[in-house]
Amino acid sequence: MSFFSKPSLPARQAVTQTGFYVSVVFYSLLLVCESVRPGFVARYFSPHLVLLACVLFGVWWVSVLEDFKDRRIVQYAVSVVVGALLAVLTWNLGAGFAEYRLLVALISLFVPLAFLRLVRLAEK
Repeated sequence: MSFFSKPSLPARQAVTQTGFYVSVVFYSLLLVCESVRPGFVARYFSPHLVLLACVLFGVWWVSVLEDFKDRRIVQYAVSVVVGALLAVLTWNLGAGFAEYRLLVALISLFVPLAFLRLVRLAEK
C-alpha cells in the first residue's frame, strides 16, 4: 500500500469530482488571465461557460455522492461569512434604497442563514 493511495471512489463520483475540480481550476485560471490583461480571454471565449460547467459538475457530483459528512459548524460559518459579505455589498452599492438601506442590508445579512435553515429542514 502506497503512502499516496486513496480508497477508490465509485466511477461516477470520480468522474464528477474530477470534472468539478478541473472546471474550478480552469475558471480560476481564466479569471487570473482576464484580470492580468483585460480582454485577453473575454474577447475570444466566454469564461462563464466554464462556470456553467462547474455548476453542472457540482450538482452532478452532489447527486451521486454516497459518503456524506455533515459539518454543521462549517456550514454555519460559511453562511455567516457570505451574509456579512452580502450585507457589506448591499450597504456599499445600495444608495438607491435610500431610507431602506439599513433594512435591506440587514435582510441580506440573514438570507444565507435562513436559506441554510430551510435546506436543513428539508433534509428531515
